[in-house]
Amino acid sequence: MKHTLQLIIVFAILLFTGCSKEEEPGVQAAEGPLCLVEINGNFVETELDEMPVFLNGGEEGFYSAILEVAHYPTDARAAGIEGRCVLHYEITETGEVENIEVVQDPGGGIGASAKDALAAATAGPAFSPAMLNGAPVRVRKSLDIDYGLE
Repeated sequence: MKHTLQLIIVFAILLFTGCSKEEEPGVQAAEGPLCLVEINGNFVETELDEMPVFLNGGEEGFYSAILEVAHYPTDARAAGIEGRCVLHYEITETGEVENIEVVQDPGGGIGASAKDALAAATAGPAFSPAMLNGAPVRVRKSLDIDYGLE
């Protein structure tokens, strides 16, 4: 990320559909072992034995990796666009990130920028896989990124 950007990015990792127990404005951390897990081709909310962990520094490393490649789109900055971008993505049984989807986009290229940052920060196997009954499983997660101009 370039030093000239007037950017405040607050990351919140949420496990999609009720996997986070508390919601506060700003930063929200994943809590509890409930998550959307792929079972027989469908995602079902269930309790995991182990949550996926970012291999390069855990949650803090995940935030840092995204910050390293994130940028505030020129069009959004010029138009004064701020807001929350929400991404859904899946972590495979081998720890790779797939199927990144922008589900909330404030506009001005922010959604595409956030999607690109997540993809770049998680290239290759980036997570230890989630575990259920001793076996790795595919999970669906959500990432909120708040873009704001200072």
